Amino acid sequence: MRTIAIHTKTSEKVGLVIDNGQLIEYVATRPQAFQLSGSIFKGTVKTIHKGMQAAFVDIGEAKHAFLKKELIPWGRKTIEKSITEGQSLYVQVTKEPTGNKGAQVTADLTLPGLFTIYQPFGKKVSVSRKIEKQQAAHLKEQVSNLLEDGEGAILRTNAAEADISLIKGELKRLKDEWTSFIDRKKPGLIWMDDVLLNQLLRKYACDSHEVVVDQSEDSQLLKKRFPFLENKIKWMKNLEQYTNHSINELQDRLTKRTITTDKGVQLVFDKTEAMTVVDVNSHRFMDRSLSNGDTLKINKRAATEIAKQVRLRNESGMILIDFISMKSSAHNEELVQWLRQEIKKDPIASKVHGMTKLGLVEMTRTRQLPSLHAQMLKLPEAEYNLSTLWYRLERYLMSQDHQEAVLLTVSSELYNIKKQLLSEPISSKIPQELFVRQNDNLTGWQIELEGSLDIVREAAQSRGYNVDKLF
Repeated sequence: MRTIAIHTKTSEKVGLVIDNGQLIEYVATRPQAFQLSGSIFKGTVKTIHKGMQAAFVDIGEAKHAFLKKELIPWGRKTIEKSITEGQSLYVQVTKEPTGNKGAQVTADLTLPGLFTIYQPFGKKVSVSRKIEKQQAAHLKEQVSNLLEDGEGAILRTNAAEADISLIKGELKRLKDEWTSFIDRKKPGLIWMDDVLLNQLLRKYACDSHEVVVDQSEDSQLLKKRFPFLENKIKWMKNLEQYTNHSINELQDRLTKRTITTDKGVQLVFDKTEAMTVVDVNSHRFMDRSLSNGDTLKINKRAATEIAKQVRLRNESGMILIDFISMKSSAHNEELVQWLRQEIKKDPIASKVHGMTKLGLVEMTRTRQLPSLHAQMLKLPEAEYNLSTLWYRLERYLMSQDHQEAVLLTVSSELYNIKKQLLSEPISSKIPQELFVRQNDNLTGWQIELEGSLDIVREAAQSRGYNVDKLF
């Protein structure tokens, strides 16, 4: 049984995919870390570079976005004949900005749904190769009748199992969304592909038994957006209790440098600016002599766990793995093939390149969203950053709705950033009366006392604390 659990009640929004009780995907977004990928902007062409056959487009971000000629669907032989400087242009982000480089964009826009992808300038209807030819031809004919000249659509694999009325209804909704965008006069963001309420559901919803959210308004929104899933979507007030997965405990596990599996394999994850390095620690097995077959079994167990952890932690870019050394080249090749099979379970594109002369396995994984390490920790200490500490406190307070008041001690740093991180709609949901004192010797936060309002107020006074009301 597969469950999608979406926590949107707190400032940090978290999505979990749980398969038969086991977590297979963790995704989190934060208000101060807006993700551009997939978003559509109305921009202005600022500069055309004939030599590069590319243009820079102002989309309202710090750096201009980069557009290649081949990503303009109505493009002619050269970019200068396709667009002009000063022209308004709708573009969609395909790659996040990095360093001093702006985002990469395309003018071939896509608005994706569960069964279809609407392309305002697509010009044709394409069908997933996984759909049988006769059915594909029928679906293509039905969808083509709904499109105007110049429009296009892609029928996804899920369309094979869907009623044609659902497919048509979804395509109409996507077209209506686009029509509402093009009336906008001002440049800027016009559509955002929500990471949790759009992307996560598209990826997993059709193969899931239930989609559970912790806010009733989100359940209504999803039922309207995805009527096909109406019977799967539920609202659950205490989602952590329902799924038996505490977000704070999950974060503790997924940011640990060292992992020991139930099979006794120990993995050590280290981050550098250039790559992620994983060491398969063999100390646990040093007290006995291992045969070549035993070493291969241990390495295979490690490979399975590495593929799982890379996905959960959202590690990307270059990844080097130092397995326990094996003398047999056949065993080394078997291990590489085993890892290749394991990463096929990951919906994000990954590739195992093989083993180096030094015996290290090289793999790469496409970069999508920040890794948990980058999002939650501060370098070089690898401790939780202030944002993470604040969001963990927020989750804790919301889970303790049976308490009337809380006496809380926080570091000065944490106290000073609360207004930056906490919005009024979120603060109004915190159920307790909070009495807060600052302590410069403390890192993070500490609960001193929980209970009735009278008990907590009396304790603060008797201890001579100078306390503030946090909200």
